[in-house]
Amino acid sequence: MSEKRNIAAEALSICMQTGWYGGKNIPVLLEAVPGCGKTSVVQQMADILAKHLQAQKVSDTFSTEVFVLPQTMPEDISGVPSPDLEARSLERLPLGGIRRLINAQYGVAFFDEITSSSQQTGAACMTLIQDGAAGDVKMPDTIARVAACNPPSCAAAGREFT
Repeated sequence: MSEKRNIAAEALSICMQTGWYGGKNIPVLLEAVPGCGKTSVVQQMADILAKHLQAQKVSDTFSTEVFVLPQTMPEDISGVPSPDLEARSLERLPLGGIRRLINAQYGVAFFDEITSSSQQTGAACMTLIQDGAAGDVKMPDTIARVAACNPPSCAAAGREFT
């Protein structure tokens, strides 16, 4: 019996791996209704790809960072202070996660709820999503960039992209 192919997951996988093997990093946007599993698919794909890179002896370090864009401030893309209970400190999201990605050299930066963020935050994040740059830091092309959103008609505070 043949296994049913998930073309969307295969396409996402190819896009996420493009930069890792010397190609141009291509950001991906996933749009689907709330609760369909966008975040779960990206996290599962990242886990599979981390194991693949480790098995191929490409990298032992891999980081997956999830950024929920409505939690960032338009004035400062480094984000709002968030408590890190383990370290007993405050961390600014997404800048702390971006630095973890840069240190890992391989990984996935996942930007969730992009159409629920303010227009200013969305605009500031587009440079980060498209070019991997935030202020004085730049992610290498070996960091896959994936954004996700719900259609504006069913997103909390949803809006169309301008």
